Amino acid sequence: MLARRRPGRGWVDLNRELARGVKLDELLNRWEATDPSGFSQAKIDVSEALGKLKFHGGWALCQDSPQYPQRLRELRDAPGVLFGRGTDVLMDKGKNVAVIGTRSCSTYGRILARTIGMKLARGGYTVVNGLA
Repeated sequence: MLARRRPGRGWVDLNRELARGVKLDELLNRWEATDPSGFSQAKIDVSEALGKLKFHGGWALCQDSPQYPQRLRELRDAPGVLFGRGTDVLMDKGKNVAVIGTRSCSTYGRILARTIGMKLARGGYTVVNGLA
């Protein structure tokens, strides 16, 4: 969304700045000061996207959010923003399983991944993946 309107204002840039320790509010204020009109439209785009995300039971957490998992925050290449569905409070409770997938999954692979993921979730595990 941000990247479509202005170069240097995309998710990669956001990730890079957050990883350097820049707080989200500070970063957004700087972006707004350098490009008020583009930033205003980007805020509208982001608000609409977050509204759609919430409508579908999703959430987004930035690295400076208190709910962002501490173990993930400690990684050198931790993502600046996490997106998910369900509840975000389970990610830091210890029973996590990461699923590595593919963009070109077979029908059988999709069925198997969904079945295993649901069984793990019902067993109290938080299932995490890259949403590829």
